[in-house]
Amino acid sequence: MELKEHSSGDNHVEAIALIKKVTGDGAKFAKDLATLLGLKTESAYGSSAKKDIDVTRAQRAADHLIAAARDRVHG
Repeated sequence: MELKEHSSGDNHVEAIALIKKVTGDGAKFAKDLATLLGLKTESAYGSSAKKDIDVTRAQRAADHLIAAARDRVHG
């Protein structure tokens, strides 16, 4: 599904709401994006030592989004 719109603001909530509109797995994609953005915020403003579980969560969420993007590009 092509949304024909993009989030241009600095508000990550807008990007999450937009990706949620994707037909089929939009809610799952939104959850993965929210996970990544939450971890980004934590790492930017929190302690520099990240837990292994955070790295695992980030990798899993990123892998899901990358696989979905590849599926849509390559059919």
